[in-house]
Amino acid sequence: MNKNKIYHRKPSIHKLEPGDVLIIYPNDKNLYIIAQGILVMSRLFSNGERFSSDIIHTGYMIKDMFKNKRIYNYCYEMTTVSPTYIINISKGSEHSNKQYSVDHYCGKTLPKTSFSSLWAHKNIRNRIIHLLLILSEITGYENNYSLSISIDLQLSYQLIATITGSTRNTVSKMIKQMEKDNIIIYNNKKIIIYSLLNLNKYSTSIISK
Repeated sequence: MNKNKIYHRKPSIHKLEPGDVLIIYPNDKNLYIIAQGILVMSRLFSNGERFSSDIIHTGYMIKDMFKNKRIYNYCYEMTTVSPTYIINISKGSEHSNKQYSVDHYCGKTLPKTSFSSLWAHKNIRNRIIHLLLILSEITGYENNYSLSISIDLQLSYQLIATITGSTRNTVSKMIKQMEKDNIIIYNNKKIIIYSLLNLNKYSTSIISK
């Protein structure tokens, strides 16, 4: 064997199911490309607290999350909310220096949406409503013969609570109240919005019942 020959790992493709988690630690210098799918990006702190900052999807490149020579008290937790395919390119691989075009992987929508506007709402109910509006833009589709919008993601009470800075019990109560008020349907972690207009009005409680 030629000892001077360097063997590089080839890029690998991994399939993640809804609920699976990708953890990015400060010493992880690999490049991850979301070839298809949607994930929620959160910071997981050493004390166990989480802060959800963005939703990322097809075309997003996870790289350079941490700067060198700094100490961090958190890592990144990427939670999948749809079947997801991720390309993993190891640091030092001959492929890691190549330039990858986001346009090659994504469509017309930007591959990253910030939750910063969501945190502008102090009321948890309004945060949940704003989250549903964001998700309806990214993955919502109209149902036939109806004005309703289906969000094609698996959203557990716990995940919604993590994103909105709430608790599972609080989210459960609010989702059930929204169902009672004929704003949404929640079934098997799937959400259908009866009307985006009524959902908007619901945040100010001016909807007619």
